[in-house]
Amino acid sequence: MRDRREEILARLYVVAQEAEGVKSWVRNRGELPNDKRPGIIVFDGDELAKEGDIGRGRPSNAPNMVTATPEVYFILDDKKPANLTVGTELNTFRRKFIHSVLYDAALQGIVGTSGSMRYDGLVTDLARGRQMVGELGMSFSFTYPLIPSELT
Repeated sequence: MRDRREEILARLYVVAQEAEGVKSWVRNRGELPNDKRPGIIVFDGDELAKEGDIGRGRPSNAPNMVTATPEVYFILDDKKPANLTVGTELNTFRRKFIHSVLYDAALQGIVGTSGSMRYDGLVTDLARGRQMVGELGMSFSFTYPLIPSELT
């Protein structure tokens, strides 16, 4: 039995646990109390099959490529006084975390030579009308072969 989606998400959580300067890590939790910050929340996100892999007489149980899109949120301690380093702290985390994910040999092994990994972008709470606590959300795409016979 093999579930590559779960393998990717579990490994992404391990990469989060290896991040510098982080107090706590959770998976699929909506909030992270201030006493657990700075912290990381890993959300499983969605998954979508490649459109070209359906129809035209292909059996429903034939292998196909799918893309999982987990999200990773990094949240600073909101008890810090407002200062000019919040953006820099978020960007430093972003830089290091993207590098850690995209160069992780275990993740590369899970997606295999026919799959891929990609950083898709981010959102922050640092804009007019937003919370301005110091939160950064990153999205990644992991494309990998879904082989139904492995799921048994």
